[in-house]
Amino acid sequence: MIIRVAGVAAAVILIAVATFYAPASARLRNFFGPTGVWLIAPLHNAGRIIGNSKNQVLDLLTSYRDNQALREQQSEMLVDKAAFLLLQNENQALRSALGIAEEGQRAVAYAAIIGGFAEGRDEYWVINAGISKNIHEGQTVLSADGVMAGIVRTVSQNTATVRLLASPSESLTVTLLPAKIDALLRGDNNGEYVLSLVPDSVEVSRGDVVVTAGRNPGVPSELPVGSVVSIEKRSAESFQDVRLKAPATLQFIDHVIILIDSPVE
Repeated sequence: MIIRVAGVAAAVILIAVATFYAPASARLRNFFGPTGVWLIAPLHNAGRIIGNSKNQVLDLLTSYRDNQALREQQSEMLVDKAAFLLLQNENQALRSALGIAEEGQRAVAYAAIIGGFAEGRDEYWVINAGISKNIHEGQTVLSADGVMAGIVRTVSQNTATVRLLASPSESLTVTLLPAKIDALLRGDNNGEYVLSLVPDSVEVSRGDVVVTAGRNPGVPSELPVGSVVSIEKRSAESFQDVRLKAPATLQFIDHVIILIDSPVE
């Protein structure tokens, strides 16, 4: 029994050496002569294929680890960039709030957008400022760069909802520049507006700017709203249809400025 086990072990060792160790396989071929080549050569070729496959697998594993490390590094860079942009936007909103307060002697509040929802076609933001920060219904809400974004509509102790100016339920008297013509603005969703009551005789061009007229309670004049993107003149009517769009930045803000009251006397 022991002799049989020893014989099997020796055969296994011999096959392994012939398969994976090239110099040994050459000596074995010489030892066995031409008649043994048919046995040794296939084993050696199989060992060479297995060895090459092992090297390929090792190369693939190394490449995968390198790619994984690169992806992790890129992810960390994206997170750092996102944090930087968030801080940059927050600082911009804070600087704008301080500038508005200083320039117009106006009390302002600074808040973060913490949510959003829709009621029908009307669009809302939820901000993290409420009665505790002197926020009240009807106050004007601006983006970080001073563009009018909406009106405060409901308030709780620490939060408030802002209905976006682009909501169909919102309307506002605005001034079209450079024509200096007042018109009625209504929201049409997705940062777009429609101007009504613009006389057909008034020259309107794409890119013309629209600002608040100061004729609505709590809304001061000369706040930027948007710019003209299309004009449609109807021959059967004395008015023309004008469409506006808010600045693209209004769609991606995360902080807002609230005008608390009228300029201090």
